[in-house]
Amino acid sequence: MKIQLSDAANDTLDITAINAKADTLLGAAVGTLTGADTAAAVTAATTEMGKIDTAIQAVADARATFGSQLNRLDHNLNNVTSQATNMASAASQIEDADMAKEMSEMTKFKILNEAGISMLSQANQTPQMVSKLLQ
Repeated sequence: MKIQLSDAANDTLDITAINAKADTLLGAAVGTLTGADTAAAVTAATTEMGKIDTAIQAVADARATFGSQLNRLDHNLNNVTSQATNMASAASQIEDADMAKEMSEMTKFKILNEAGISMLSQANQTPQMVSKLLQ
């Protein structure tokens, strides 16, 4: 099984399973130690024990490989979760900053508009004052 770990094309993890059945690891001859010759039985038992040791080592190696692959996947999961949290936080800060900027711009334009209206009002009153003075 191949798992993509990031956006990089070559950042993948290949997970392969072993067949851990006893007959696959040890062979079909396990358990058939028979015979009257004691030396032959001891030799056969020693051979079978070697097969068992090899099978135990194969299972231990597979467990170690799976463990390291699981740790790598767990690390990537934590990394992606952290990146997602950071992206959400950054997006929130950008949105909040834009909202604050827009509010300040709106307030600025309201003040400028009110000042303009006040200036026009005063400008319209000046000719009337001059007329009153001339009367």
